[in-house]
Amino acid sequence: MDALLLLLRWMHILGVVVLVGGLCFSRFALLPALADTEEDSREKLQERIRRKWLPWVIIAITFLLVSGLTNFLL
Repeated sequence: MDALLLLLRWMHILGVVVLVGGLCFSRFALLPALADTEEDSREKLQERIRRKWLPWVIIAITFLLVSGLTNFLL
């Protein structure tokens, strides 16, 4: 039981780190860099980034939901 709780806690922490880290990178590094690019290039790059980032967001949210609900029910 202790191993399960430890795994769930790390899943929860990992999910938060991925989401918050991605948001901070996007806000403080990516958006300022994209402001200096041309409109066509910016839209293409944003779409490519969105396609690559979406699976990580889905995994992180799944980790948060599964670990949070399981911890709540235990």
